[in-house]
Amino acid sequence: MRVRVLAAMTVAREFEAVYVWGAQTGGARRLAVPETTITAIRENHSRGVPPEDAEIIEFTRQLLRRHRIDDASAKALLTRFGNDGFIQLTGAIGYYSLLAMTVNACELEAAPNAEVLQV
Repeated sequence: MRVRVLAAMTVAREFEAVYVWGAQTGGARRLAVPETTITAIRENHSRGVPPEDAEIIEFTRQLLRRHRIDDASAKALLTRFGNDGFIQLTGAIGYYSLLAMTVNACELEAAPNAEVLQV
């Protein structure tokens, strides 16, 4: 679940999807994602991010920005998650990308009391 939340937050940031960001940050905190990781995703850097979180964030950014993954990142995640987990993570990134585009097209704002992503 934590991996999916990290991917979803990274997708939300990359697409500037305010609604998705607000929907994910509360869950991230409940899953004990460090504030440094949340801040790094929000501010679009990787400083202070634990290595296991940085792998997910970097994988997501590469896929969304370059539409490809470098060999080292792919190998690391395949080793960590196996083929099924690798495909599930990639599918989750695709799903949250679809969701982000949809809520952006509809101009959905963050839910009441949700953290607002500044875009």
